[in-house]
Amino acid sequence: MLELSDIALAYGKHLALSGVSLHASPGETVAILGANGAGKTSLLRVVAGLVRPRTGTVRFAGRDLSALPGHRIVEAGISLVPEGRKLFATLSVAENLKLGGYPRRAHGREAATLRRVFDLF
Repeated sequence: MLELSDIALAYGKHLALSGVSLHASPGETVAILGANGAGKTSLLRVVAGLVRPRTGTVRFAGRDLSALPGHRIVEAGISLVPEGRKLFATLSVAENLKLGGYPRRAHGREAATLRRVFDLF
């Protein structure tokens, strides 16, 4: 379902990731562990399309996402939700969840999707 192949990422002359590959099958849980500064967030930013890798590819459900802009990656089904940043602290939980209805493909199904999300919780 999600496959990263030979990802390398640099911020200027500083190499953040080198030769990272992983594969996550449908229904599989994968954890990315490492010390502060090890590149965990950088890797997730590559997957979400927020930064472009120097080398490598990101594939999701067989589709190459490497050159897609971030909003197209969200529409494909991938999103990054930073923990602990309180980005939308003034919004209620329901309002935060409704933000997922912004992609065009979600319009018209917001109520059903929100019910599904509440069922998960």
